[in-house]
Amino acid sequence: HKTYGAADPTLTYGFTPALISGDSFSGLLARDAGTNVGFYNITQGSLALSTNYTLAFTAGVQFEIKTLTVTVTPDAGQHKTYGAADPTLTYGFTPALISGDSFSGALGRAAGENVGTYAIQQGTLSAGANYNLTFVAASLQITARPITVTVDAKTKVFGNTEPALTYQITSGSLAFSDAFTGALTRLTGENVGTYALQQGTLAMSSNYTLTFVGANLMITPALLTVTADNQTMILHGAVPTVTFKITGFKTGETASVLTTQPTCTTTGTSASGVGTTYPITCSSGVAANYTFTYMPGQLTILYSTGACLGDLGHAVLQPINATGTMSVFKLGSTVPTKFRVCDVNGVSIGTPGVVTGYGLVAAVNSPNVTVDEDAYSTTPDTAFRWAGDQWIFNQSTKNNGTLNKTGTTYYFGINLNDGSWIYFQYGLK
Repeated sequence: HKTYGAADPTLTYGFTPALISGDSFSGLLARDAGTNVGFYNITQGSLALSTNYTLAFTAGVQFEIKTLTVTVTPDAGQHKTYGAADPTLTYGFTPALISGDSFSGALGRAAGENVGTYAIQQGTLSAGANYNLTFVAASLQITARPITVTVDAKTKVFGNTEPALTYQITSGSLAFSDAFTGALTRLTGENVGTYALQQGTLAMSSNYTLTFVGANLMITPALLTVTADNQTMILHGAVPTVTFKITGFKTGETASVLTTQPTCTTTGTSASGVGTTYPITCSSGVAANYTFTYMPGQLTILYSTGACLGDLGHAVLQPINATGTMSVFKLGSTVPTKFRVCDVNGVSIGTPGVVTGYGLVAAVNSPNVTVDEDAYSTTPDTAFRWAGDQWIFNQSTKNNGTLNKTGTTYYFGINLNDGSWIYFQYGLK
């Protein structure tokens, strides 16, 4: 016999009886042709004796070509990352194959995709029937897949709903249909400040190495609006206490959380005059979780509606009746229109500009008055003059409009520079 690929050995034989002294065989035995593993008949070949002999050859003995044993050793350190394609499994082998021969097929491995160690197997690797493959055990290592998660920075206003905590994959990727489990968390606290966003229960399977890059949630102050209350005061009176309202508190809080209450002031004084509004402004409020915005108010100075030099203030004076019975004048006559306005002390005020408008509001001969605003002038009426301690305008009834006739009631209005009105009426006969 021989091993596949080796040279044929010399085929040996025995014989009986012994040859005559001095004689010998010539030639050699032969075998059937072939190089593959198998059995081949040994034949007489060129083996011969002289003609002095009759050579009888015993057939049926065979020559065997045996398989060549080749040891296949997978290369060490073969691995892949979870989710990646399998690498080509490489190997070495000894001894070398016979010239012209080659391997077919490939190594395989135990099934599985999770992180772990998987036996490398001979799979379909073959060198053909002339070889006996001896396989040395080895393994493929599946290692964890690296992935980096970076948290999105967040902000919220104090007292508002918590924003959804989100993140991005900034390095690596998910394999297959894998997904994260769990959720991010943050350091507890609701006051204005910075709170670390944490990994919480956010996780991947053991097939991943998760790197976490954190960020912060910033809680910013909520906005409180301080609105100064509008105020009025009587001319030359005491400036009222300025007050304000605060809106915008969160989570049921009230003004009790303020560490410093706002302060409000006005430019108006007891010496300020009528006809101008004076701003009321606030500032200086302090609260831990809030910032402030301030809405100004205004101080309006009014004339007194009380007694004025012992007479009825803020009303038309005789000879025109302020209330009650109707004053009736002769058509074409001049009607003295008089009134006083006073400060808080009942002093009649004669400052120029008291009257900002004067005119006919309506003229009807029906108890149902229809207002005719076009008949009223908003131009300050310089016809009113200060006379002693009262304002007076001698009004002619000759120009009372198209309804100039007896039986008509005329309605007038005097607009004052504190925004108030003095209304009166009279009839003609």
